[in-house]
Amino acid sequence: MRRTCFLHVGAHKTGTSSIQAALFRDLRAPGFQYVGGGRPNGSIAISAVFSPSPENEEVFRLLETDEPFEEHRRRLARRLECGFAGAQADGSHVVISSEATWTSSREALRRLRDDLESRGLEIG
Repeated sequence: MRRTCFLHVGAHKTGTSSIQAALFRDLRAPGFQYVGGGRPNGSIAISAVFSPSPENEEVFRLLETDEPFEEHRRRLARRLECGFAGAQADGSHVVISSEATWTSSREALRRLRDDLESRGLEIG
């Protein structure tokens, strides 16, 4: 059976934060795995992994951390990978809520699409 990745995106002030929080905390439906890189808003992890130059993305300019950027990027990539691996292991569909993805470059979107397809996921 082909699995689906439900990708939720949206502009700021459209209710995305409430949706993300609910999915992150409360998604317990069998057959669905929320993947967000360890945060309700998956924007930071998705941008870190799939953007050609994530250090220039707005989400990282707003991020307050003393951690070197590449170390932060690798940590987010590992968290995403754990979520994807968990979904693969139990055959779950994937749910990602990444509000900033709608502003991503074509290259970042292409990389995300290719990665999801390589995992046997259709984008829904």
